[in-house]
Amino acid sequence: DRAFDLLNQRGYHVISIKQFPLGANRDVFEAVTENDQHIIARFVKDGKFRDMQYDGPLSLERDANMYQLAATAGLPTPKILGYHDVENVPFLVVEKLPGKHWKKYLEESEYSQDAYLRSLNFLGQDIAKAHAVSLPSYGDIISPTTIHPTGINNFTTRLNHLFSLHQRQEFSMHFH
Repeated sequence: DRAFDLLNQRGYHVISIKQFPLGANRDVFEAVTENDQHIIARFVKDGKFRDMQYDGPLSLERDANMYQLAATAGLPTPKILGYHDVENVPFLVVEKLPGKHWKKYLEESEYSQDAYLRSLNFLGQDIAKAHAVSLPSYGDIISPTTIHPTGINNFTTRLNHLFSLHQRQEFSMHFH
């Protein structure tokens, strides 16, 4: 497996690895190292360099910036273990946070309404923390100090900007 080899080339000493079956823009793997450290490795999928939903450039650096921003909001955030580029294949390695996937939690609770509501309460607390973060503009976070486009000071303006971009893309696809 290519991810297994690339991680080992960077010294992670992986003994097992499995790919998550999701991720529109990233190939994501969970790996266990020989010292029983659980890590997550994120690779850019071939040809996926633009976030078509929010019209921002996709990069692993952007992912790392988002982790840092989430940490400043007090959200559970994995520690970044390394950003690597091996054989022109960039990848980001982070620690695996403790806990269960939400789907597994619900399955184990036999889809009880009480467990579901408790999980929504927990999620709501994290969303409230994220909403407390103040940014100078509503745009794509390029770095901890750079957001593009600049000068968009509310979500509605940002949404209108995105709609106009999508309409232009659809128009150009029909006539080229």
